[in-house]
Amino acid sequence: MIPSVNGKTWLVPCLERVERQTIRNSLEVIVCDRLRDDTAEIVRQQFPDVQVESSPDGETIPQLRWKGLKKASAPIVAVIEDHSMLPRTWAEEVLEAHRQYEGQNEGVIGGPVENGSTATVFDWAFFLTEYAPLLPPMSAQKAPGVAGGNVSYRRSLLPLEDDRFAHLWENHLLEELKRRGVAVRIHPGMTLLHRNPYTRQEFRRQRYLFSRSIAAMRARSWGPLRRWLYAGGALVVLPWLLPLRVFYRVWRKGRNRRELILSLPMIVSFLWIGIAGEGAGFLRGDGGSLAAIR
Repeated sequence: MIPSVNGKTWLVPCLERVERQTIRNSLEVIVCDRLRDDTAEIVRQQFPDVQVESSPDGETIPQLRWKGLKKASAPIVAVIEDHSMLPRTWAEEVLEAHRQYEGQNEGVIGGPVENGSTATVFDWAFFLTEYAPLLPPMSAQKAPGVAGGNVSYRRSLLPLEDDRFAHLWENHLLEELKRRGVAVRIHPGMTLLHRNPYTRQEFRRQRYLFSRSIAAMRARSWGPLRRWLYAGGALVVLPWLLPLRVFYRVWRKGRNRRELILSLPMIVSFLWIGIAGEGAGFLRGDGGSLAAIR
């Protein structure tokens, strides 16, 4: 399923890649669209086999994803983004991965993410800020997490009766599944390309909003003292820890080192914006940030 939040310029090329999948005839494709333009109508005209679920009330991305997961009927449900570009065998690899691990507490399988926008230093700064932990190559392994835009689930294991996950990012769903004994794995064959839908200024804002929403969700049941302690800790520790983590994760891959060096100052600035967002989320809550993310 695909949440539609960035418009037809991004969604149509994504669906064209979906149409070229080697097992397209076996796929149920669901687009959950919240836009106020003609994107949904264009999809219905150009891709008549795609099921479009419109959300006229402007739902959040977690709500769109949850709606798609509940609407799907296939035993394996995969989630991508409207600016993703799939290799022809991606869907085939998803099914192969679930067959390979069937009977091993398999339930959540994600894949590496490759940069599909490489024209500018900003493109690399954006990608490495967001996806350094999932940069190929990656081996088949159990993992603490996967990308929310490149993940597949065995539908029977999803807690679809619990609609609180419609208001939470994927990490909360993964934590619940792992608590139930479900394994989370990486499958190298599920690599997809991620294109950059933002300008530099837009990404600064989105980075702040996303970080604030994440922190607000985490702290939703905390008291004031704990909120202040975490906000202070974020401002003291994260400004040096996060850039070092990104640098290490990329450098050890032995690739894209030039792009890392050139984009590092911009990466640091983006990470600091995210830290500011976390501090605001811990201290002041969501503030409408989740609804503004695209």
